[in-house]
Amino acid sequence: MMKKRIIGSALIIVMLFSFIQFDNAYVTAKTLNSSSHYKLSKTGTYQLTTNIVLSSYYNTKFKMTYNIGKLSKSPYQKEISLKVYGSGAKLKKYSDGRRQLVISSTTKNGRAKYKIVRVYKNSAITYNKTLLSKASSSYKGFKDYKKYTSAESKIESNNSKIKSKAKGLFKGIKSPYKKAQKAFAFVNSYMTYGYTYQNKGALSALVHKSGVCEDYAELFIALLRAAGVPARIVTGYRINPQYFSNKTVKNAEYYSHAWPEFYLPKYGWIVVEPTFTYLYNGKKTVDYNFFAKLSSPNHFISGYSAAGNDMVSLMRYSAQYSMNHSITTSITKK
Repeated sequence: MMKKRIIGSALIIVMLFSFIQFDNAYVTAKTLNSSSHYKLSKTGTYQLTTNIVLSSYYNTKFKMTYNIGKLSKSPYQKEISLKVYGSGAKLKKYSDGRRQLVISSTTKNGRAKYKIVRVYKNSAITYNKTLLSKASSSYKGFKDYKKYTSAESKIESNNSKIKSKAKGLFKGIKSPYKKAQKAFAFVNSYMTYGYTYQNKGALSALVHKSGVCEDYAELFIALLRAAGVPARIVTGYRINPQYFSNKTVKNAEYYSHAWPEFYLPKYGWIVVEPTFTYLYNGKKTVDYNFFAKLSSPNHFISGYSAAGNDMVSLMRYSAQYSMNHSITTSITKK
């Protein structure tokens, strides 16, 4: 069984001035729909290609499943198509949005090759924070409320330390939007990006004040869940536009990334990017332009789980003889 490691990279911004101006002119996307509470811009079409190669010394019969990830349900990405290629390859879809590559075949000349091709529209997104700040605190009618407020692997929202931190952090705050804003500021200023405690989860992040993108995201999520605000992890890639100068970014797994979203009644899932370091005159400072906003279409969603059986790229196979495998992913701007 192979598990994908989410490492990602921290975004570092250094500012030496006392005034920053941001462009407030928006271009409404034609393919993705903007809404009264957000604007989409810079929409592009991208193709994500995953190549899987299986090899064995002898030709062997084998069965394999590979988690492709859930259908994107975030407003800044819309999936256009999904296809799988290779001998014996089938696409299995589940009612909750999960998809799997399912294979039953035999290697030929000791090899078997498979390809997964996803095409989607990706956008930058800016939310109307004035509207979001007025969102109700009642989640009546949200059918997934229990799921996204419960503890799970690496999101230990029922741990006493996390519950205590959430209680102190959100004291006197009723608005779920303001709780999320408070959690964002806390995680970004509290955490230091580092690999010693990478991919250990929310409790480790709280105790050690260090981790990578997955840990930043899971601490944010755990704090909100402990306070009754639904939140989830998003996994995929963060690739800035300049890297598409040659249209294709090879070895996209190098840019693997995780980030959180939180849920507001009426407005749905709201994106947050807490993994960055912003220095203002040499001092670490919270930049709220990374809260409820993506300035460019640089977050590519592959799924919504960093642990457990639903994790993207989780592979299981059985075979007559031992086998090796390699997986590579590329993203092309169309």
